[in-house]
Amino acid sequence: MADISLRRVGNALGFGNSFSVCTDLLGFTGGRVPARLNAHRAQSVVSLRGYVSTLRGSNFDVTLILAGSDVMTKSDATVIDYAIYRAREIYADAGFCLRRVGRDPRTVANSLGHDDITSSDELGKTNKDLTVDGDTLPVVLPANMSVTEVDAAGHVVSATLGQSPVAGPCGHRDAASNSSVVMINGEETARTLAHEMGHFLGCSHPATAGTNLMAQTGTIQATGADPFDAVTIVDPDRTLMRKHCVMHAGMVNI
Repeated sequence: MADISLRRVGNALGFGNSFSVCTDLLGFTGGRVPARLNAHRAQSVVSLRGYVSTLRGSNFDVTLILAGSDVMTKSDATVIDYAIYRAREIYADAGFCLRRVGRDPRTVANSLGHDDITSSDELGKTNKDLTVDGDTLPVVLPANMSVTEVDAAGHVVSATLGQSPVAGPCGHRDAASNSSVVMINGEETARTLAHEMGHFLGCSHPATAGTNLMAQTGTIQATGADPFDAVTIVDPDRTLMRKHCVMHAGMVNI
């Protein structure tokens, strides 16, 4: 049953009969399910039946724009693969499927200076300048990103992990903010990726944190909780996400 469904999925997504499940379907460049980044977390497990099942519900594509791909490390690649795994898991739990995760590598020379982001102004320009047109959710991953706020004494009081337009633009992108931007930052990258995608799909920060995916990381940490576990997509946000233009109806014939 799983093999037949996967063959149909491959054909439906344009792969034909020869494709890599891990790379082409699931988006893991390492060719395998990525290992956990924290020994205290559960082992990473992918269910192919689960993937096919979620495709039958609302689903969407993601394109990762790798700004400064030529200076990214093997460690960066491992973190990105795990972030995809974890984001896929978070959205699957809410009834959504990351249908395809594509990559658009941009060398330093082709990143318009957005491979190294050190200020809010630069971050805002990155949202605008680096994007892809089409029926996909674009996410920029800069090779280096450090956007912090300091107090009068020079102490860092906050750090920006990501930024995204709320209800990002569709198709041809020429708005003030076109893409989500996510900092490559170890295990935290996964939740930030899922959180910023939620913004692009129309969701805002909640009034209280709890275990809501859309709560800010700093707010969750202030309560003494672990952001890793704050990944619930609440019903009102699920309704908003389903209405977004990049969201597809279920693939019922697989």
